[in-house]
Amino acid sequence: MNITLRNGENLFYVKKDGGEHVLLLIHGNMASSTQWDLLLEEIDPVFTVYAVDLRGYGQSTYHQPINSIKDFSDDIKQFVDQLDLKKVYLIGWSNGGGVAMQFAADYPEHVNKIVLLSSMSTRGYPALSIDSERIHSREQLVEDAGLNMLLDGPNALFH
Repeated sequence: MNITLRNGENLFYVKKDGGEHVLLLIHGNMASSTQWDLLLEEIDPVFTVYAVDLRGYGQSTYHQPINSIKDFSDDIKQFVDQLDLKKVYLIGWSNGGGVAMQFAADYPEHVNKIVLLSSMSTRGYPALSIDSERIHSREQLVEDAGLNMLLDGPNALFH
């Protein structure tokens, strides 16, 4: 199934009909709703379950770049609103855990409970410079000598 958000992105999702409790599954990085297949088979039937592909993952579109975890949280808010899901239980795995926490912080009135599986923080995973200093911006990341060495390929290691 697909839903078009107000921001023009199309989010793909899988729905398993069940009871009155709504469970929203948010996948991790380099994953999609597909990774929830076994859970969907075994989940308690008291839950109606939605497993969503975040923007840029699985079958969802990526028209506008993601600048922060909040962008994913805002997509989930539009998703919840458009499907008229009042309160949800969230399970977030890895990157999806960060999205779930951000969503709960941004929109607590829509959250019953959260389950986090090997979750990242809402600040993501730290990027460190070649000098082991935390990188705080895209500009710093692009200018970092260590990253540029990797991007220049293996030949850069031997010059």
